[in-house]
Amino acid sequence: MLSPHQVQILRRLTHHKAVICVTTGCDAMPAKPLGDKRKRPLFWVPVKDMQALESYGALELHKDGYRVAKSAERRLKYGRDGTAKNQHYSLEERDVYIQGGVKRKAAVNTRLTTLDRLARRTDYDGRPLLDAPLIEAGERFTCDYHASGHGLTATQRYDIAGVEEGGHSNNAEDQFIRAADAKARVQEAREAMGAGLDVAVVAVCCLDQSLEAVERAERWASGSGLTVLKLGLQKLSAHYGTVAGVKRGASKPDPLPDPYPYAERNVHARTKTHARRK
Repeated sequence: MLSPHQVQILRRLTHHKAVICVTTGCDAMPAKPLGDKRKRPLFWVPVKDMQALESYGALELHKDGYRVAKSAERRLKYGRDGTAKNQHYSLEERDVYIQGGVKRKAAVNTRLTTLDRLARRTDYDGRPLLDAPLIEAGERFTCDYHASGHGLTATQRYDIAGVEEGGHSNNAEDQFIRAADAKARVQEAREAMGAGLDVAVVAVCCLDQSLEAVERAERWASGSGLTVLKLGLQKLSAHYGTVAGVKRGASKPDPLPDPYPYAERNVHARTKTHARRK
């Protein structure tokens, strides 16, 4: 396990693309930009920390000195520290829904839920399995599902910290009202999806079950879970109105406005006919 000071050394080496030049008879090694020995060192790395990083596998010996290993760079890029567990992190900045259905920017681990894993997969033609409106609809439904009390929620929440005027309070009455509103939204969304389709959406998006587990539990044909999930998310997307150009609850985009209303259309037609006769 690396110490915070050693992780900071790795971050500085990666940021400056520095190389630790090997010297003898010193308690610290110079880290120079791009391994250029003609330049002044950016900072000095203690020998004990360098040996610890090398034994951990974070440093590799090259002709010009010690460089940060590619695996360590990936862990630093996709994780919060230099530990081995963060090789399973894939952080991406997204718009997520918080309390009240408001969008906020947040760093999301795209390898965390089943819906995120499906969003990163593609079909044989290279197209994503789930479009962005379907993913957004699934995330909104998941937020309402957990806020209604159906799913597991944390015992301590910081997004509803009490504010004296105009903010959220954390008393029992407000918690009950928020849960009741979310429960009503969940019921409306499930009615919009229809019986059968909501089972796949709840299992994958809210309960984080795999498609194979849903197919076994519902005794569906192998490979049919994705089709049922996409149909349910399409109904849900139409209900929430996440498709650009489609109103909430509509199934088709709004038609373009008629450039010539009825009265103007007749005048325009007569003008064109008169021009032809001339």
